Amino acid sequence: ARPALPRVPPRDRPRRALGCAAMFFWRSREPEETPAPRPAPTAVPVVQATPLQQAPAPTRTPGTPRERPPAVPDTFPDLNSLGESELQHMHQSELLLSDFVLARPPVAAIATRVKDLREENNKLAKDLLAKETAFQGASTRVAAGRVALEAKRSSVEALAARKEVLLAKHTPQVMGTGLAQRAQEADQQAEDTLNGALASGDTMDAASLSNFRQKFTQQKMDKHWRLALKESLSK
Repeated sequence: ARPALPRVPPRDRPRRALGCAAMFFWRSREPEETPAPRPAPTAVPVVQATPLQQAPAPTRTPGTPRERPPAVPDTFPDLNSLGESELQHMHQSELLLSDFVLARPPVAAIATRVKDLREENNKLAKDLLAKETAFQGASTRVAAGRVALEAKRSSVEALAARKEVLLAKHTPQVMGTGLAQRAQEADQQAEDTLNGALASGDTMDAASLSNFRQKFTQQKMDKHWRLALKESLSK
């Protein structure tokens, strides 16, 4: 025969039933933990006459730390101070039962922690909005700086191209060719001056002879210094 269960006095039945209801309500507010997905079994290739090596156990990445709910107490001593009518009202009203559970110190501590976390999140959101405004301003300045940089880069590239053209014109070969051509022109001018004086047939006075001599000598000098410069560039 089964042993007889201890009988509960009639006056304590509402208190025990309310305690059970409070424990059920407490447990119903606990968040259910989602089981971590099991890793797929690793297929181990089987090779004949080769000992199998056990695959290393997969390492589990630690997740985000979570606030764990407080443990459900076995008893609620505060229920002893309530009368039978108050216990019946609390047993019939889920709102009163909820207020009773939320007034427990562990639950109140979690509510305070939730409030602090919300305030911290609010502060972080405001900081992010302020930083977003500063970031947008910095991004606008960077874009404007890039436009100015592209304009300066175009000017620098144009100057570099002009420099290359000037350097190409002032190579020893190009300058030597130009000096030789100008030396030939100066020599031709000197010959034309001499032939013009001989073709006139007039007797030159002292002033005319001095002008002829100075002009002819200068043209010959222009020819020779240009040829000398051309020779120095070719070395």
